[in-house]
Amino acid sequence: MKVVIVNGQGRSGKDTFCDLCGYFTNVHKYSSVDEIKRMARLAGWDGKTKDEKTRKFLSDLKFLCSEYSDMPMRLMKEKFNSLNGIYEGEKEQILFLMSRECEEIYRAKQELNAITLLIRNPNIAKIFSNSADANVEEYQDKYGYDSIINNDGTLDDLKAKASEFVYKIIGG
Repeated sequence: MKVVIVNGQGRSGKDTFCDLCGYFTNVHKYSSVDEIKRMARLAGWDGKTKDEKTRKFLSDLKFLCSEYSDMPMRLMKEKFNSLNGIYEGEKEQILFLMSRECEEIYRAKQELNAITLLIRNPNIAKIFSNSADANVEEYQDKYGYDSIINNDGTLDDLKAKASEFVYKIIGG
């Protein structure tokens, strides 16, 4: 199984890109904020609103959970371990792990033998209300992403890029 850590600003097309990769291989997705979102709903978030206040709340909550118990990283590793090896003999698998924080991406790359991917979309406004969104480019500046996809065309263009990406990382 290949592990790809995906990052990108706001609505850059991360989920759409991962879903499009599913046309060419088996895909699993897990976000380091999945459990954070569940906790935020318990705290009163409606689960839908993604305004600046909500994005900051989710970012701050994730930071606190990381500091306290390393929960987001632990859960990403658990997801990897739950999938690793169970599809042997089948079509190659890709586990897309969504993460925005530079040091978390670096750790996941090292500990899970992952590759890193940045999705950019020049047609969306940048978000600066929280450190997770504001610092998306920090990993590029410090370490450099293994791949960068520019989501600057049509859905068919993005699907073609997904096909090229899958071929590049798993062959075919």
